[in-house]
Amino acid sequence: MASVEITFESPVQAANGPLHNAYPTSSEILTSTASSQVSTVSAAHTGQTVSITSKGGAVRCAIGSGTPNAATGYFIVPDGATRSFGGVIVSHKVAIIDI
Repeated sequence: MASVEITFESPVQAANGPLHNAYPTSSEILTSTASSQVSTVSAAHTGQTVSITSKGGAVRCAIGSGTPNAATGYFIVPDGATRSFGGVIVSHKVAIIDI
């Protein structure tokens, strides 16, 4: 079981610089299990970024509308890592499951 933080953020473009995810709009911490769990937080705006951090084990993730199923997801977040995914659509959620 891993502790997984899911944060939806609004990207900000610095003048002639990189894109920063400076404005978190919602965040949640889930504990992964052997069954798919879906976040209660979701993207507030189309074009947001979602960052997923796993601590205590690797997890498989799915991002989507309705009830995404992490068992069929194809993103893996290794233990101790953060992965960010851009271009999410309003109301998208994140599902996680142990690997």
